[in-house]
Amino acid sequence: MSPDRPLEGRCVAVTRPREDAGALADRLGALGARVVFVPVFRIHPVDDARFDAALAELANAPGSAMLVFTSRHAVTALRRALDRLDLPAERLAATPRAAVGPATARALDSIGLPPDVVPRRHTAADLVDAVRRAGPRRPERIVYPRSREATGDVERGFEALGIPVESYVAYEPRPEPPVEGRLPEPDAVTFASASAARGFARVAPAALLARARERLPAVCIGPTTAAAARQHGFRRVVTAATHTADGLVDAVVRTLVPTASPNDTNERTPT
Repeated sequence: MSPDRPLEGRCVAVTRPREDAGALADRLGALGARVVFVPVFRIHPVDDARFDAALAELANAPGSAMLVFTSRHAVTALRRALDRLDLPAERLAATPRAAVGPATARALDSIGLPPDVVPRRHTAADLVDAVRRAGPRRPERIVYPRSREATGDVERGFEALGIPVESYVAYEPRPEPPVEGRLPEPDAVTFASASAARGFARVAPAALLARARERLPAVCIGPTTAAAARQHGFRRVVTAATHTADGLVDAVVRTLVPTASPNDTNERTPT
């Protein structure tokens, strides 16, 4: 095994939507892994006139609101809404923005609206805490475009601080059809969202699902995803310490090649 390709000879299942899976698959492939794609849902936009109205209000009178984003799909929803309103992104420059992690931050950067707040750890609780610590930029209300399947952690976190949240369903995961035929058995299954952990039970062939639940590591991007994997029967659950795609890859390496030296401090946490 080459030190540069620690996953040589290993097979890893990627469950992200087809439009999102490429980058993760490329990272795993560069380390020698054979990647099996088991997409469990696709992302579909949800247009909400109330969200459009909220953005139009912010463009004309920013006030003391903050826009909060917990995925790049929410940023895509923002861009779609701005296009519908024929509003340039810079009209929202005076409204502070928070992003849960680096991928979401890069998506905001790409439309000219870099975030003002990005937590060091990339969970809903850390996002809420980072906004709480934002000093004079602490908002009086939150405008939050979200997935239809969002857990509610963001809303509960801000409301516990006495900050009201205006949440808008901006996109939703829609299930892929069940996988037909026999798939190669992977050495690990990766989940980058709680929706993926839930959806795998629906689309995976029955034999693979049974083996996966019993003995395959479910490598999860963060604690919410790990909790969903446990709830859906996975006995071996691994949580990446850094809740990013790179952290997920490092967790795969640490799980399948315990003697490898990862790029960060991810720890294997089987249950």
